Amino acid sequence: MGMDMNDVTIEQLRKEGVYDESNAFKYYPYDESAPMSIGHIACSWGQREIYKTIVGKEFKKALVFEDDLTVNPYALEHIPDMLAHIPPDADLIYWGYEMNVKPRWYSFAERWYAHLMLTLLKLKGKRGFFLHTFPVTTHQNINKIYCRPYNKYFMVAGAHYCTHAFSINDKCAGILRDIQTPVCLPADLLLNMAIMHGHIKAYIATPMLFIQDKHNEKSKLPNYIVQ
Repeated sequence: MGMDMNDVTIEQLRKEGVYDESNAFKYYPYDESAPMSIGHIACSWGQREIYKTIVGKEFKKALVFEDDLTVNPYALEHIPDMLAHIPPDADLIYWGYEMNVKPRWYSFAERWYAHLMLTLLKLKGKRGFFLHTFPVTTHQNINKIYCRPYNKYFMVAGAHYCTHAFSINDKCAGILRDIQTPVCLPADLLLNMAIMHGHIKAYIATPMLFIQDKHNEKSKLPNYIVQ
């Protein structure tokens, strides 16, 4: 299920009520328009339709794949044990992801700076700022950017890029559908905002089971999905 960005225009989607960037203001640190590209809109719209289908057909859980992923062969042996350790309260699990898994050596100073910056901006009546392209509007957002340990195969999710492989339950699908109606956020940022604002409980699998095919070009790993 997906949308071809060549079949629609941004103006058309605005007129039809499919897309409205102003809907993102509650999650963005600025009040001005935050327009998305037609490619981002098409991707987000397609995924929203998946969420609607999950809710409409009363699926309890679903595994969502994009068309640019590759199985990580080095993680295959861990799958049986990994499935036995899935967090029982997980609304969403990233089986593939990028960024913000482990704090970097300067992360403490970075977070201290972010807390100070947000405090000063709030005193000036501002809503927040962007940290590594992630919207920061509360001090809780800053504390949640990096993952936290959970068990041997999963970590509490932080702010991550990529939505090429994730699983969700029906509750999560309904929440994501509602936030994204009308479409207002890039697909991966939608998941970030739902996590950061406490709407869903999310985890990442470690090691990740799926990587994006753009990385496969460098590593020459076999693409099991295509095969």
